[in-house]
Parts: sequence; structure tokens; C-alpha cells
Amino acid sequence: MDYKERREFENYFGEGNKYFILQDYDTALTLYEAALEVDKNNPTVLYKIGEIYLNLGKPFEAKPYAEAALKYQKDNKYIYLLYAEVSTQTGDVKEAIETYEKLIENIPNSNVYLFNLSTLYQYKKDFDRALKILNEAEEKLGVSYETAFRKKTLLLQMGKEEEAAKELQKLVNIYPDNEKYIFELSNLYVSLEKFDQAEKMVALLLKNDPDNAKAQVMLAELYRKRGEEDKCRQILTEAVKNPNLDFQTKVNIIAEYIKEINNPEAAPFIISMGNDIIETHPDEPKSHALMGDIYFQAGDKKSALTKYLTAIEKEENDFEVWQNILNLEYSLGYYEDLKVHSEEAMILYPNQPSVYYYAGMAALTLKEYNDAALYFEQAIPYTNNDKDLQAVFYGLKGDAYHAREEFEKAYQAYDNALKINPDLAHVLNNYSYFLAIRKYNLEKAHKMSSKLIELFPGNARYLDTHGWVLFNQEKYREAKTFLKSAIDTNDANATIYEHYGDVLYKLGEKQKAVEQWQIAKSKGSTSEFIDKKIAEQRLYEN
Repeated sequence: MDYKERREFENYFGEGNKYFILQDYDTALTLYEAALEVDKNNPTVLYKIGEIYLNLGKPFEAKPYAEAALKYQKDNKYIYLLYAEVSTQTGDVKEAIETYEKLIENIPNSNVYLFNLSTLYQYKKDFDRALKILNEAEEKLGVSYETAFRKKTLLLQMGKEEEAAKELQKLVNIYPDNEKYIFELSNLYVSLEKFDQAEKMVALLLKNDPDNAKAQVMLAELYRKRGEEDKCRQILTEAVKNPNLDFQTKVNIIAEYIKEINNPEAAPFIISMGNDIIETHPDEPKSHALMGDIYFQAGDKKSALTKYLTAIEKEENDFEVWQNILNLEYSLGYYEDLKVHSEEAMILYPNQPSVYYYAGMAALTLKEYNDAALYFEQAIPYTNNDKDLQAVFYGLKGDAYHAREEFEKAYQAYDNALKINPDLAHVLNNYSYFLAIRKYNLEKAHKMSSKLIELFPGNARYLDTHGWVLFNQEKYREAKTFLKSAIDTNDANATIYEHYGDVLYKLGEKQKAVEQWQIAKSKGSTSEFIDKKIAEQRLYEN
């Protein structure tokens, strides 16, 4: 190149480097290509273009540039590495292997790339060659964690478990105070079910550090695998009290045992460990939440709720704990508390539809129907376009409007729900039943209840709804068939027995009707006319 061409080249190349650093690869590529027009065989420019294409995830476009760069410069380590990488990414493993071999041969101090070479042979399942290369790396670079770990992994893949353990043992012999290496070997022995050898490693850890909490946990696990549960629990009891053992490991210990919480022999030990963790970490919200999990799994909902409430007193921003609180208060029937806490959760998590659900259900149960309708309406925009969930909220909104006796609004909400999900059982049931008790649009009610029992043929509640629609259509014999089917499910409630008595009365079976009303009364019926029906042996209707 003459002086002018060199100046032009340097300008393009320098500007290209600037934009490369800024990761403006399109501009950098244009400038490098311009530089290449001036000096067509410049290996550095070829390398940079190849590097850009590789960074852009285009290894096939990168390969010819990397190959050309290596052709014109064979003493640059980075060009070898680029060509090896693009060869690997384009699936040309043979070419990648040859490139690493040439790199190691031609470039001084490149023995570290023996690991890359071994990995490629391992990928080709040429395990013997891969192992030979790792041995060469160890000979040239010395025993290290990387060589030992890679050889262990390879030997395990080859089914040579004893040799894999020997590689880690070699590392431990050189570095007997290195906790990481000892743990690695101990874990390997455990995975191979060589518990005696694993215990020797744990003993070495405890010899170096008698208060090593992780080693204590590992020893406990070894005892457990051997069936020595008493020794295991004794060690774990001390471990969870150890402030040096990280909290997550303590959580993992509980997680391992919590599945046994319904075992009367194990439950006291698990609960005791949970309390020990709280005593050791009294200000850690997760320790109280963990105890809540233990009680919940044990079926003690009230104690679980108490612990979850303590957890949010210490740290309110834990949505999972809030979910547990709302779920428990709902299942326990604590609707006043549920309404308060769900409203608090709405402030913290305004985009979570579940908090609106619980607030709405609490308000609905407390007969605060205006609030219930509002909460269900507010939930809909936060459903992340989950159509099925939107249908559920429209259905619940319909329930709230119906309870307020705003029937047209209720029917509109139900229709919106069924437009989204025509098979939504909750809405099909409530909508058809509410139409039936008002004797309004019974044809539509019949269509919905028919679909309901087609979808759920053995459901007592839905059979009752269909029977009651038929009753209000004065189709008493058909109604009797479905109401009797509801009773035959052995899941009938007081309402179903009362309805069955009503239809029997309409069919002239007065004595049998009274018998069914009496059963309804014994099952807790609180309907307006149940006592008069029985006393006067006649049907009363709204």
C-alpha cells in the first residue's frame, strides 16, 4: 500500500474499531468491509468481520472470514480460537479439532486449550482420546480442580467409577485442607452409595473444622441412608441451631422431612426443628413462613395462619405468604379478616387477580354485594388476557348482582361469561337455577341446565338444578327422574331432598313427599316453608 492507501485503511479500520466497541455492529461491519477493499488480505480485518458475524449469531457467515484470516496469519492465537469456535458452531467438529491441535502445536503457552480439545473428543464419544488429552493437560499444567473435575466427569461417563473417585482423591491428597475438594469427593461417594468412604471424607472435614455445619448435615444424611435415623436426627437438631449453617440449607432439611409430617412418629421432630430455626433466626420472616408451611402440611390450619401472619409482620413483601394467608382465611371461614387482608394485599399487589378474588368472595359472603361486584370487576383487567379466568370473574360478578336483585345486570354478566367459556359449570348452574326460581326465561334455563348435566352427568347439585328447571316448567315426571338421580348419588343435600318432596307432592304422592321434607329437615334445611310443609302436609311455594 502507498501512503494514501495506508491512511485510508487506518481511517476505516480505526473507525470500525470504535463502532465495534460501541456494539454498533452494522456500522462497524460497513467500515471493516471498506478497509478490506483497500487491503484485501488483511488478517486482522478478516478476523474482526468474522468476530462480528459470530457475535450476531451467524457462524456460517463468519466461517469464510475466519478461515481466510488463518490462511494469512498462522501465529495469532485469537484467529485460531475464532476459527475453532465457528467450526464448532457450524457442526464441523473435525475441523475444530484440527484447529485446536494446530493452535497447541504452533502457539507457545497454549496448553490450556487442551481442555477444549478434550471436550470436542468427548462430544464425539472418543472417550479414550479425550482422557489421554486430559492426562496430557495434567502433565503439562499440573494437578488442578479443573483437570480432576473434567477427568472425573469423563470417567463416570465411561463407567469407571473407581477411577473417577481416585482423581478427586488425588486432589484431596494434595490439598487436604480444601473443603470444596473434600465435599466434592464425599458427594461422589454418596452418589455411588459408597457410604463408608463418604464418611471418611466427612470425618476429615470435621477434623479440620469440628463446627463445620455443612459437614454435620452431610454426616446426618449418611446416617439416614444407612437407616440410623436416631443418629441422623440428633445431628440435624444441632445443625438447625447452628448460626453458621446458612438458612437455605436449613430450609432444605425441613423440605426433606416435611413430606413425613403426617407420620405421628416424625411429626414432633419436624415441628421441633421448625421451632429451633425460629429461635435461631427470630427476625428472619422466612423462618416463620417455614413454620407456617410445616403446620399447613400437618393439617393445623389455624397454627399455620398464625405463623404466616407473623411472617408478614416482619416482611410484608412476600406474595406467596400473602396467598397462603388469604387461602387459609377463606378455607377457615374467617371472612372479616379475609376482607381486611385481601384489601391490604391489593395495595401491595394491585396487578394480582387472586387478591381481588378473595376480597370479592369475602364481601359476597358478608353480604356486602356492592363491594363484591366492584372487586370482581376490578380483577378482570389484571387477568393477562386469560379468557377462562375472565369468564370466572364475570360469573362471580353475576352472582353479586343477583344477590343485590339487580337481575338484568346479573344476566348480562352471566352472558359475558358464557360468551367466553360456554361450558363454565358455575355459571351454567347459577344462571339456570336463578332463572328457574324466578320462573323467568325458562326455555333458556332448560337449555343451560341440559348442557350442564350433559357435561357433568353424575353431579348431584347439577342434577338438582336441571330437575328444578323442569319443576318450574311443570314437567313434574321428568323433574322427578332427575331429582331422584341426584339423591341416588349419595351426595344430596337438604335442598335436593326438599325439591324431591315438592315434585312428589305435585305428582300426588303426598306421604312420600312429607317423608322427603322430613329428611331435608334432618339434614339442616332452613328454607322458609319447610316446617309448614311438614306440619300441614302440603306444598307451599314462593
